[in-house]
Amino acid sequence: MKNKGRIIVTEDDKNIRELMKLFLNSYFPNYELEIYKDGHSLKKTLNSNPKGIELILLDNDVPDKSLGLEITRDYSLKINAPIVIISGYPIDKEAEQAGAYAFVKKPFTMNELSEVIKKGLNHKKELFTSL
Repeated sequence: MKNKGRIIVTEDDKNIRELMKLFLNSYFPNYELEIYKDGHSLKKTLNSNPKGIELILLDNDVPDKSLGLEITRDYSLKINAPIVIISGYPIDKEAEQAGAYAFVKKPFTMNELSEVIKKGLNHKKELFTSL
């Protein structure tokens, strides 16, 4: 039964979206999973239905010119959920300045991502984490 809240993934790469879906449904089965392929769709949800969001996994380089850093700056104080920025570029300091809970650099292992998600879901928002 999925009743612990919502985890949102925003990722433009279809293969990574599918992998994240399999991983999150296996490791965090009690959470509703929402997956978006662009920043516009994510922003629409954050504006219209932010209730119950427990964590956001956000690729920094999503299409439609919506960088994850910009979305994080705009929403990190408006929503009560940790935002984890994921990128292949070393932007951990920028992610922290934007208000992200954590930064995960690609490539990453599922164990590394799982640890960041677990900490985020436990609302340990006081520490910025970079992998």
